Amino acid sequence: MITKLVSLTCLILLTVSPILSCHSHEGEVLSENYWIIRKALPRPYWGEAVAVNGKIYFFAWNATYEYDPAVDGWTAKTPMPAQRKGFAVAAYKNRIYVIGGVPVGSSESCWVNEAYNPETDTWERRADMPTKRSNLKAAVVDGKIYLIGGLEKNCSMVPTVSCLNEVYDPERDTWIRASPIPKGVYSYACAVIDNKIYIMAGQDEDPQTPLLLQIYDSKTDTWSTGSSPPVMVASATAAATTGKWASKRIYLIGGRINYSMDGSNIVQVYNIENESWTIGASMPTARYAPAAAVINDTIYVIGGIETFNLHPPFGWIAANEQYIPFGYNTLGLGSSTSPAQEEETSQQDQRSDRQTQTLLTLLVASIVAIALVTTMAIILKKGENAYSRTATYSTRVFRGLQTARWSCEQQK
Repeated sequence: MITKLVSLTCLILLTVSPILSCHSHEGEVLSENYWIIRKALPRPYWGEAVAVNGKIYFFAWNATYEYDPAVDGWTAKTPMPAQRKGFAVAAYKNRIYVIGGVPVGSSESCWVNEAYNPETDTWERRADMPTKRSNLKAAVVDGKIYLIGGLEKNCSMVPTVSCLNEVYDPERDTWIRASPIPKGVYSYACAVIDNKIYIMAGQDEDPQTPLLLQIYDSKTDTWSTGSSPPVMVASATAAATTGKWASKRIYLIGGRINYSMDGSNIVQVYNIENESWTIGASMPTARYAPAAAVINDTIYVIGGIETFNLHPPFGWIAANEQYIPFGYNTLGLGSSTSPAQEEETSQQDQRSDRQTQTLLTLLVASIVAIALVTTMAIILKKGENAYSRTATYSTRVFRGLQTARWSCEQQK
């Protein structure tokens, strides 16, 4: 009789233990280094993007879109007057400057500089860039916009890679030249941290030459180099987190690996403190030439090209994906709720509801176990006749616990 009771007890414990395991895993919450799928562009495009006053503005040669993260929606705006590709975009004091590029239908780079006002949805012409260039980026430091490198001739001709560093003052609407970049580069990625401009990846005249990380110090007008990204890419995008909402890092995202014609989903992360690179969570949609914009230290990657194709839509994609970076809001960084925090809070609330249900199941299981032990003690005193009745009761309990276990597994 005792042997039978021990066997029954072990069977019930095997049923209860997965419930306990389910409870412990249910409390795990992912808080950094992951992606969230957002509403895609109204149509496939590749272009540039920038954030202004909590909204993202995406520019292509014949379209301008405003993205509002609060409602996860897009609104069409007035396109740029001078339609072009391969331009640079920068924001300063509620104005967005679209500079350079290759005009649609042309094979020559241009110097056009147009400013967009998001509040009035209007454009105005500003002082042209001194040198015609395309396939470059714009970086804002201390109220100045830096246009570095790029192509002085379009890729359909023999490319002339530029080393120029021309600086635009939007307050005065004037241009000056600063110290040129040591190694000319185009189709690169660019980010700004602590008044320094980081130029990474990209191409030069020799597509097989690994390119160093080149760092411009705007305070001293000097250049230095850092370690190259672990994976050589071109036509990638980059964004920096400031340290307010997430750890201070530079994220090099997507691009063409080894200059292939296919996009990648690799995320390479640069730590400026120890000058080291790591790999982040892969972007859901592989692509090159995407646009990136940062809101509250979360990175939105928009549009781009999945693979080169001569037929419409030419490999262009409309994907819009938000990346939650390393160290996001884990050390008390920031003082109010950001969009990513709201998303995570919603997920935590759902997990909390499931945890409550699991705890109730555990409570019931504990009460049953106590009742079972008490019954076993009675059986040992009253003999074999009581065993028959208790065995039937315990079998019902076992079936109930099996049901609870199945319910718990469905919540995982």
